[in-house]
Amino acid sequence: MVIKVENENRIFSFIYDQSEFGNFVLAIRLIDEMKASYLLEAASIAREDYFGDNKQNWYLYKTTKSEFIKWFDNLPGPGTDIDNIEHQIISTSETTFEILSKYEPIVKVELK
Repeated sequence: MVIKVENENRIFSFIYDQSEFGNFVLAIRLIDEMKASYLLEAASIAREDYFGDNKQNWYLYKTTKSEFIKWFDNLPGPGTDIDNIEHQIISTSETTFEILSKYEPIVKVELK
């Protein structure tokens, strides 16, 4: 599975290539940026913690504790017994991809 996002200078490819039970990720949801505004505060704090300011563009965020992971854990079937689940968020100005995965994607950056 490949998710591509771009800005004026670069194309970023987030590649999920480890298949387990026929799936590359455990769960994925796609949300309009306006609906995903609940993530803005956490993203702002992460940018300030990492860069020291809130002005840097940043596309990929991750956490190991989230409502999405709790939701997944409460589904019937396997889930709560899976270790090391990450909630990864790929954010653009129009769309937010939320992914539950046991591994980090390969990230490729191309110049336009």
